[in-house]
Amino acid sequence: MNNGVVLATEWSSVSIGQQAYLIKKLLEENNYIVYPHNEYLSSKERYHDLKVLLFFTFIDYNPKSWAMIFSGYRNKKICYILCEGKVDKSYHTPGLYNIYEIYANSYFSKKFLDEAGFKVKGVVHHTVDIKEVEEAKNNPIRFKKPNDNFAWFIFAGQDNKRKRVDLILEAFRRAQEKTNYNIGLLLISNAEKYFRPDDKNIIQIAPFGSLNHLEVLRYMAGADFYLHLTKSESFGIPALESRAVGTPLVCLKMPPTIEFIPENASLWINNTGMIEIDRWGGVYVIGYDYDVDEASEVIAQAYDIYINYKSKYEDMKAKCLENIEEYDYHNKYKVFL
Repeated sequence: MNNGVVLATEWSSVSIGQQAYLIKKLLEENNYIVYPHNEYLSSKERYHDLKVLLFFTFIDYNPKSWAMIFSGYRNKKICYILCEGKVDKSYHTPGLYNIYEIYANSYFSKKFLDEAGFKVKGVVHHTVDIKEVEEAKNNPIRFKKPNDNFAWFIFAGQDNKRKRVDLILEAFRRAQEKTNYNIGLLLISNAEKYFRPDDKNIIQIAPFGSLNHLEVLRYMAGADFYLHLTKSESFGIPALESRAVGTPLVCLKMPPTIEFIPENASLWINNTGMIEIDRWGGVYVIGYDYDVDEASEVIAQAYDIYINYKSKYEDMKAKCLENIEEYDYHNKYKVFL
C-alpha cells in the first residue's frame, strides 16, 4: 500500500471540505489511493504502511485524537493546519505533533503556531480549481438590477462571532443611504434574523452551505463587488474565490487577507486593532475590529468607482486575475505529493 494515503479532515465544514476535496483530487490524479479517515478507521482491514495527511483546524476537538491515532504509522506524516489564534498548549501539546511535517495555511496561522512552539516547515495558501473558476466566469448568475446605476455586492459566510453578519448589514445599510439606495447586498449566509422590515435590496440567496460550490462561484462572478468584512480568518477562502472569478473586493485590511489579495484589487477598510473573539476548542480566536461608519464610506466609494470611474473598476478586475494561476490547486498543493 505504498500509494495509499489517509486523509483526516473536518468534512462537515464547507470551506475546509472544499480544500480537502482539492487535495484528495490532486492525490488521486497522481495515482494515490485516498482513504477518508472516518471510512478507514471504521473498516476491518487496516494498512499501517499508509502515508497520513491530517487536514484540520484547532477549533474542533478531533485533531488531537487523530494526531495520536496515526502517530504510529511508519511512512510520511503531514499536518496541514489552520489556526485562528493563540494556541492553548495544555490542550494541543506541540510535542505531540513533532512526528509530523507541519504546514500552515497562512503566515497569520504560522505566527500563532510558532509562538506555541510548533515546528512549522512552511506556509501553503489555500487554492481554487481554475477549470471550475473558468466555468463560473463563463456562466455567471446575475441578479436583475432596478436601474442602470445600480451595483450588487455579495457576501458568503457563516453567521458567527468571527463573521459578525449583523455588523456587515449595519455598515451596508449606512452605505445605501450614502448612495441613494443604488446598491444591494446578496447573502449566501444565515442572515434573515437580522433583516428589518424597511430593508431594501438586501437578499439572502440561500443559507450558507446549501449550494454546491460551482453555484457559489457563479453568484460571485455575477456580482459587482465582494464584501469581505469579516473580523477573523485563518485564511478567507471566499475572498480568494472572488478574486479568482474577477470580482473586485471591499476588504477589511488585516492578516491574512493582505497575504493574497493584491492591494489594487480591493478597496480597504482599516482595522482598529486586534481583539480576542472567542475560545473554540484549544484556540483563543483572534480577530480585528473596524469602524462601521468607515466601512460604509468605503462601500460607497466602491460604488462611486463602479459608476463614475469605469477604467479604474476594470483595472481592479484585471488586478484580481493577475497571476491567479498560482493559486490553482495543482500548483499550491503539489507540496503534498
